[in-house]
Amino acid sequence: MLKNNFSVCAIICEYDPFHSGHKYHIEQAKKLSDCRYVVCLMSGSVTQRATLSVLDKYTRAQHALSHGADLILQLPALYSSGNAQLFAQGAIKILTQLNFVTHLSFGIECDNTLDLSQIAKISEEKNFRQTLIKNCQTGISYPTAMEKTINMKLEQLRLPNITLKPNTILAIEYLKALNIEKSQIIALPVKRSNDYNCTKLTLPHTSSTALRQQISQGNLSEIEKYLPYNIDNFKIDLDDKIYNGILINTLKNTSTEQLKSINSIEEGLEFRILNFAKKSSDLHTIIQKTKSKRYIYSRIKRAILQNYLNITKDLIKKSQDIRVPFKVLGVKKSSIKLLSMLPDSALIKNNDIKNFLNTTQNSIIDIDKKADILFNVCKKFDGDLYFGNELLKI
Repeated sequence: MLKNNFSVCAIICEYDPFHSGHKYHIEQAKKLSDCRYVVCLMSGSVTQRATLSVLDKYTRAQHALSHGADLILQLPALYSSGNAQLFAQGAIKILTQLNFVTHLSFGIECDNTLDLSQIAKISEEKNFRQTLIKNCQTGISYPTAMEKTINMKLEQLRLPNITLKPNTILAIEYLKALNIEKSQIIALPVKRSNDYNCTKLTLPHTSSTALRQQISQGNLSEIEKYLPYNIDNFKIDLDDKIYNGILINTLKNTSTEQLKSINSIEEGLEFRILNFAKKSSDLHTIIQKTKSKRYIYSRIKRAILQNYLNITKDLIKKSQDIRVPFKVLGVKKSSIKLLSMLPDSALIKNNDIKNFLNTTQNSIIDIDKKADILFNVCKKFDGDLYFGNELLKI
């Protein structure tokens, strides 16, 4: 296949932090897609784990641009703070707004990649949702119920069962979202060399989870070989006391009706969270007391973060029918022509924001600004991350 000068492979990412495995993925994405450009749609100040990113978004964008990426766009916090389904749907919605993306590459833990498209179709069938709800009602968590429901259907089709690990779940959600958007983007899975949740440093590439654990313990010298850049000059503050305090303060001042409107809250979870919030001022304790087989730790933490950011079910619903505004963080100078191909929903210059008069669009932008301010305060990071930085060019 001849190389297409305008073919573009997208990667949806967090790069928290960017490491050698991410560099390898970018290289593989270009190789497998035969695309000239790689566009990364990256989480901003808050992550899907409902935490603040280790490094600010512009530093992470710089690392990606310096090691193979051509353009870095920010995935709005509306989506980056959501579960796998919301994270994937929001990201794919933005990629389809671009019009020029031809491929999407993502990491997976399993070998049999051909089954993922079939599994995605299975999970879109009418009776799948009903069976999934029934399995959830037995008291198991959503991820466990999803795996059980999928395997029930695979057994009916006399196909081997599948183990749903985090990246595999995301891959299925990406494929579902591509189908919903009727997108022609070609999916290109890349098998991971390690488990997403692995906490041990492994060669040749390690997981971001393992790196963050080493960083939290102050073992920066242990992670140098896994990073394609020098970390000495970066200020890394993983003390989450301020972050937890801000979230708890907001939670304690939230009414039952307000919390009920938050996107990750359903079926009375608001009563359970607020009940334990009254009895404790420690975020970890509140989540530990609230969690159950059905409501896992990460889901509750996301709900509490979404409460602070005011991400409501109504806003998610309204966002489905609009052009979602997103920030452009950086571009490689040799790939600057990509900027002229971006839609008018892309915020390249700070004054681009004046083009958005729609209430929903402004709400999405406000959430990103609020997430950036939260990062600044908790990380003791000076400067305005939303309006204070010019487009990064490398």
